[in-house]
Amino acid sequence: MPSASITLTELIDSRTISSTDGKWSGARKFIAYRSDGEALSLSEVIRGAGLPKQTSKHPDQPIMEANGSSFAPIEDRAGAWACAITYAGGGPGTSSGNIAGHVSEQFSLSVKYVDVYRVGYTAPFGAVHDTEVNGKAADTAGHPISYPTPMVELRVVENVEVAPNLLYLSNSVAKRNAGTFGGAPARTVVYGGAATRKISDSIWQVSHVFHADFHMMHYRQKAKTDKDRNPEMGTGTDAGSSPAPNGEAFVETVRWVDPFPDEINMHSVLAYDPYGGA
Repeated sequence: MPSASITLTELIDSRTISSTDGKWSGARKFIAYRSDGEALSLSEVIRGAGLPKQTSKHPDQPIMEANGSSFAPIEDRAGAWACAITYAGGGPGTSSGNIAGHVSEQFSLSVKYVDVYRVGYTAPFGAVHDTEVNGKAADTAGHPISYPTPMVELRVVENVEVAPNLLYLSNSVAKRNAGTFGGAPARTVVYGGAATRKISDSIWQVSHVFHADFHMMHYRQKAKTDKDRNPEMGTGTDAGSSPAPNGEAFVETVRWVDPFPDEINMHSVLAYDPYGGA
């Protein structure tokens, strides 16, 4: 109720919502009049506290915001007004790109070259730091080779109502996902950080980046060295237990190293988590 003497009634049957290619639109209609029968001025309707204001969210589809309004006098009822509020949201090119709660995702696949001493290894799911790497020797007399490792990059861009907690995000960088995140198993995703900018008086846009590695799980291979930090070398034998062919020199012991030992609840860095995290 805008005031004690003004009645605002929504015509529920006139409420509409539609979607085309991810772009939402809708409308709501109201009737405003004085309960005492006196004429109601347009300025009283506009200034009243009952009508949705610009950027108010739609009650049935919060991704939409009020983006327009129109007013017309009702012919058969003097001093009463018909009020129409329009909404839009969702998809590129609509108002949702600038509203709080808008989230977009982007995936990309690339190759990162890392130094390895072994190939044909078993993917180190659940590997413990300092465990030995299996597989076949790939080094050349103790020198590692550059090996292509597929990497998935996920960018999540979200609009938030307050400035992001940069200290918390900073403390989350270079940490693994403690549980499943976006379908990725635990400990396969590392948080890479965020960029932020203010896009309106009350909205901040935050772009988060996550790195997923399903092949080496972000582990790295480290050769065992002697007291002079030179790789400890071995020679392939006929026994069949050696990872190198007979007579070839190779790094004798290679271990997995975990450069990202710490874990976080990865969902906690997102204000509007699209992956269902608490």
